[in-house]
Amino acid sequence: MQQENLDQLRQQRLNQLLQSQQNQELARQQAKLQVRQALRKLLSPQAQERLANLRLANEEMAEQIEALIVYMHQAGQLKAPLQDGDLKQLLLTINARNTRKTKITRK
Repeated sequence: MQQENLDQLRQQRLNQLLQSQQNQELARQQAKLQVRQALRKLLSPQAQERLANLRLANEEMAEQIEALIVYMHQAGQLKAPLQDGDLKQLLLTINARNTRKTKITRK
């Protein structure tokens, strides 16, 4: 009897955890969808294509750029639509920040 109750409680807890995980994943997907819809309005077609290519090559950097573009728009620092050249400049700026510089000195 007690073993059955324990098994039943474990199963309920497992179901709760699975449901919670599914809800979190759904919320994450909806947030990504909202960001992508906003980016369609904020980027020119060429810039959208460049960002899609970047997403294929480096998804983490693409997500950083997407978040930065949305933030800049919300802060009023961005004129819509962002052109391809502007996106290139933004990518170069982000890349320069993330790149480590190595200095070798010889004695």
